[in-house]
Amino acid sequence: MSQKFLAALLLLFVAPSNAAITLSMSVNKEPVCKIYKEAYTLKLSAGAKPIFNTDEIPSHSDGSTYTSDGSDVIPIEFSKPFTHEEVKWLEWLPIADFDHSFKWGGVSTNVTAIGSIKPSSGKSLVFQANTIGWRGPFHRVWLIDDNKLSSLLKSTPSNTEEIPIEGTGAKLIFPNFETRSRSNLTNVFKFKKDFYTVTNEQIVKVTTGNPEVVCQVGLESEFSSAQLSALVKAANSALMTKGITHIPMYYGTMGNPHQYVEDGFEEATNKPWLIQVAENGKCLANDKINNCEKNRKVEAVLESFAEIDPWSFREIKAIRHHIDGTKLVLSQYYIDKFKVDEVISKGMATQAIYNFLEKTVLLHPYIQNEVGKVKEAPNSYTLDEDDGTIPRNWFNKTSLMWAAHFNDYDAVMRLLSQGESLADVTNTNDHYPSIQLLNRSALTYAAENGSIPLIQALISRGADTNIKDSKGNEIKSYFQKNKLLDITWEELTSLPKAPIKASFDCKLARSKQEKAICNSKGLSLYDRQLGLLYKKVRASKLYPEIKTLQRTWLKSLRTECSGSGVKLQNCMKEKYRSRIKYLANLL
Repeated sequence: MSQKFLAALLLLFVAPSNAAITLSMSVNKEPVCKIYKEAYTLKLSAGAKPIFNTDEIPSHSDGSTYTSDGSDVIPIEFSKPFTHEEVKWLEWLPIADFDHSFKWGGVSTNVTAIGSIKPSSGKSLVFQANTIGWRGPFHRVWLIDDNKLSSLLKSTPSNTEEIPIEGTGAKLIFPNFETRSRSNLTNVFKFKKDFYTVTNEQIVKVTTGNPEVVCQVGLESEFSSAQLSALVKAANSALMTKGITHIPMYYGTMGNPHQYVEDGFEEATNKPWLIQVAENGKCLANDKINNCEKNRKVEAVLESFAEIDPWSFREIKAIRHHIDGTKLVLSQYYIDKFKVDEVISKGMATQAIYNFLEKTVLLHPYIQNEVGKVKEAPNSYTLDEDDGTIPRNWFNKTSLMWAAHFNDYDAVMRLLSQGESLADVTNTNDHYPSIQLLNRSALTYAAENGSIPLIQALISRGADTNIKDSKGNEIKSYFQKNKLLDITWEELTSLPKAPIKASFDCKLARSKQEKAICNSKGLSLYDRQLGLLYKKVRASKLYPEIKTLQRTWLKSLRTECSGSGVKLQNCMKEKYRSRIKYLANLL
């Protein structure tokens, strides 16, 4: 039975029951692409993400050599990511007297070996790997005349750092490829008369010395959404805080481990067949793919992050809003472009989000180490309570600063009446070197995040308007970052006292939520702040779905905050804070 027939037979009986979208190729230039597509689809049908690694197989020994008569040859072999009767994978025959042992992990070594298949009479393919140098190992493949190679080897001392093939007229058919592990080595195969390399995404023809992509898995999708971009930015900013961190000992003395996750949804939009879910739209849990376990781990990290401090608590709440927005636009994309069932499309969108979030939280070493541990700091914003306070944190951020940061007029007024000082500033010591901007006051936080009435209230109580942070930045530089206000600092300081009122006429208030807003200056400011941000987002025309999302949020506000009195107000304040942060992120 031929390999081709067997592959076709397997596809009939192992159809991917959870694959909602058929595999497509944006580049399909040569017959080899059909073989690649069959191999790719076969891996998909087995319920696994297609991987085409060509790992080195440690079958050779330090004493093995390649000799002219072919004796005592122990080839350097690579694993075969797919097999086909017309595909021949190369083995590499080490050259006598030259170091050819694979010794990764920082041990200097060189490998020069000749390919087991000749590209043409009088020519050979030569494989070189080198782990010398601080940038880690690299490998490359040359096409060289046999007589030039022979002459070069005779004139080169054995065990040199590198056999100098450059300058011999050899063609570099597979260029320098830096790698951090063996799994990234890329072997070469022959199909018909040409030579190729394969990855998880493409096949590259390397015969001519000018590498050419001849097969490319994926769509040439023009889909884009500001919602997706906003989630990517918010997750990178919040879950992997760069520069200014609120987590003690996260950076320590070892520098900044932040890695920005770019193109977080490229796979979800250009390779949607990889986003696999069950027929009911739920996550998959089987031997090949265990999305459910992965999703639970991501959730555990998010919840753990939310327990660090009030800022983190709000950030996670805001990210939930980003998730809702992303889920809406991504599932609609699957419905419109691929005619996917609504249940499946929502499941795919959800899984795509978890796949992205996994990349951010798993790169966050502090959070990974802290999952499940009890935190000393309050896990939520507690200043809504009449006696609520937040302990000074490791860089001396006070309750008043927290209240100003969250534009909480009610809490600011209460804390000032209880004697909290406007003169307090953030500071730390050499034990926590990671935080960049210190000497910030309650007014500094208010200028960047608050409303005009709150800023005016702090100034009227004697806040220092001439304060500079540890980098020399003035208050007005923070004020310029405020997404809510469209006036200059000088204009603000000359304004009369601004009235505090809701975004609607309180005479027309009917629901208990509307009445709660009108009975609280803090909620009134939140409502006006949210209303202004919502108008700005709509005016940007980047988020056509925002009206639908806002209606859904208002409905959740009514259903989730259904108590009365202080309980109702506090529930609404928490929901307003995260929604305000979400809308600000969209801008």
